Amino acid sequence: MPSFEIPDGPSTVPLMSQSVKGKAFRTATVTFTVTNKTDQALSCRLKAAPQADAQAEWFELQGEKERPFAAGETQKVTVNVAVPAEVKPSDFKFRLQAMNVNDPGNDYAESAVATLPVAAPTPPKPGKVWPYLLVAAVLVLIVGGVAAVLLWPKPPPATVSMPDVTVAPQNQSFDVAKAFLAGKGFTTVSQAPGTYNSTNLSSYISGSGSIVVAPEPASASRGSSSTRVRLRRSE
Repeated sequence: MPSFEIPDGPSTVPLMSQSVKGKAFRTATVTFTVTNKTDQALSCRLKAAPQADAQAEWFELQGEKERPFAAGETQKVTVNVAVPAEVKPSDFKFRLQAMNVNDPGNDYAESAVATLPVAAPTPPKPGKVWPYLLVAAVLVLIVGGVAAVLLWPKPPPATVSMPDVTVAPQNQSFDVAKAFLAGKGFTTVSQAPGTYNSTNLSSYISGSGSIVVAPEPASASRGSSSTRVRLRRSE
């Protein structure tokens, strides 16, 4: 019967990515419990024994590999694990061995198998492209809208026929001239400042002469809707 016992230990050991001296590894720390079951003090030799494709250099015991155990004593044994990052994905396994230094070939105990799952690296997630596409689409719409407003052909200004006022009666009072223009479609006819005296009566003209109806400009036969006729005083 073995003098030592390793009653517990993890069955699966999760690994974490870590850089050691500039090199990438998958690492873990595994703790076992080792007990001297005899009633006498013994020296124990400890070893992390790789299984199958696992490599011995991936495992390192913390503390002395050979240590004394008093009768019935229990100690914690910690193993540092460092699996190179380039190792192909697989489930690697190892055991902890506790051997009686006096008879290591026959008197030894092993822990249950601890598994080190090495998974394939997760591919990086693609960046979110749609926000940039949305912003680009909005910018295209804005630029296109501004260009359309600036480059869209503007309609020509509205034109109206210029009523013929060249045949208006000459030397009339303001009321007569206004009535004549109203008949030609001019709905608003006002008197220019300074044309009349303070009584503002059409029968009194400041200075000499009387009212003459003339187009402005004189040569216009068509124009915009704001085309005017001018009431001027004849000297």
